[in-house]
Amino acid sequence: MACQHDHRLWFGLVWLVAPRLCEQAEEKHKELLGHLMWAAAKVARDRGLDKTGYRLVVNDGKDGCQSVYHLHIHVMGGKKLGWPPC
Repeated sequence: MACQHDHRLWFGLVWLVAPRLCEQAEEKHKELLGHLMWAAAKVARDRGLDKTGYRLVVNDGKDGCQSVYHLHIHVMGGKKLGWPPC
């Protein structure tokens, strides 16, 4: 599992959490996917985002605005989030 701060985005605080080898989620990855969600929540807790709230985002496919084609979760926080996301 890898975690890196994403400096490119306009958003307040964003980290990417990604398994080392997984391009697309398949049934055989169920355990890994559960761990990925846990790891993303841990990243948020470790950075204090759990105190006011955070969002976990997974983009999938062209219409989902996926730009990096390997499975990863965006951990977003550090400011008030709106809905729908823009």
